[in-house]
Amino acid sequence: MVGNKRAWCRCRAEIRWVKTINGKNVPLNPVPTVDGRWKIDMGKARCLTGVEWERAQVQGERLFVSHFETCTARPTCKGGAL
Repeated sequence: MVGNKRAWCRCRAEIRWVKTINGKNVPLNPVPTVDGRWKIDMGKARCLTGVEWERAQVQGERLFVSHFETCTARPTCKGGAL
């Protein structure tokens, strides 16, 4: 992921902090997958939903997963306290 801050969560997984299109920070897993919902465009992240997400799935686009969905230390990281 270009130009994003590399970090590690309490669960010891690598994460990338990315600014959303709304200016907020979101922790994403660093490797895009077919199961992701987050698209990085022009250095900003946005969550795809509905038809836009379905279209990306059909096209086989690899998107990023929010680390909140996969964190094994979830009770301690929920709500952004990574």
